[in-house]
Amino acid sequence: MAAFLHLHSQFSLLDGTATVETLCDRARALGLTAVALADTDNAYGHVRFFRAARERGLKPILGARLTDPAGAGDAVCLARDRHGYANLCRLITARRLEDGFRLAEGLPRLAAGLVVLTRHPTLLERLAGRIERASLFAELVSWRGETHRGLVAAARAVGVGVVASPEVRFLDRADRDLHRVLCAVREGTLVSR
Repeated sequence: MAAFLHLHSQFSLLDGTATVETLCDRARALGLTAVALADTDNAYGHVRFFRAARERGLKPILGARLTDPAGAGDAVCLARDRHGYANLCRLITARRLEDGFRLAEGLPRLAAGLVVLTRHPTLLERLAGRIERASLFAELVSWRGETHRGLVAAARAVGVGVVASPEVRFLDRADRDLHRVLCAVREGTLVSR
C-alpha cells in the first residue's frame, strides 16, 4: 500500500494551504491507495477528510501532528482503529487544556491504537520502551534537506523502525508563496525574513 502519512490541510491553521478535497484529488491522481491527515494539534478537518477520501476510493487515515508546548519536539499520531481515534482525540484535548502537558509523558498514557512517528531523536528515545515497538517509528522528513544520521542511529539504538514521510503543507510550487505568507503571519514577521 502506498500512502502519504503526514498531510497538512488548511485546517493546520496558518500553515497548510490545500483543502482536504484537493489533497485527496492529488493523492488519487498519484495512484496512492491511502492518505493520512495530520493537521497540527487538531482534528477540525477529520469529517470532511474522511468523506473526501472515501468518495475518491482512498483509505482515510485520521491523525494529528502533536506539538510539545515546551518545544521538546512533535509527533505524528495516526489512529489504527476506533480506540486509537478516541485516544487521539483525548491527546489533542490534553494538549490544549492541561497545564504542564508534555508529549513525552502524555503520549505513552494514550498510545493504545495509535501509530506514532517522530523526527526528534530525544523524543524517540524517551518514548521507546513506553510505547509498543511495533507502533513507534522514526520519521525521516526530507523537505529541509537535513541529515538524518542521528535519528537513524537513535532508532537503531532503541530498536524501532524508520519511515520516510514527506510533510506536505502545499501541493504546487505556486502555493509556496501563500504558505510563506501564512507562516509569516503565524510568526508575526515579514515574508522577506
